[in-house]
Amino acid sequence: MRELFERLHGADPSAVAGKNFTDLADVAAVEFGFRELHWHSQRLQDRLRSRNQRLLDSIHAPDGVSFGLARIYQQVVDPEGPLQVHVNDERRQALAALALPHIPEELL
Repeated sequence: MRELFERLHGADPSAVAGKNFTDLADVAAVEFGFRELHWHSQRLQDRLRSRNQRLLDSIHAPDGVSFGLARIYQQVVDPEGPLQVHVNDERRQALAALALPHIPEELL
């Protein structure tokens, strides 16, 4: 989420595609809590609104900890806002939410 925020914050509005793939397969520990999660989700929404952009963030979260974290993030994000979050424990389905057969280079 920090990386996504930094990309949105510093990027030319036309450089940010409407899709983002987040892979949490290698996450071993979480270094932030609910407050930071909430702060980042609000800033992401605000940034997208200011640019009149929409973004679908599809998260691959294969284990219990990553899945739980991703679901909390999904619940914190305004369901009517420009940022929509899809969470799945299977990579294939997480990619299918973006209508992608594989991860394109620009989303890595």
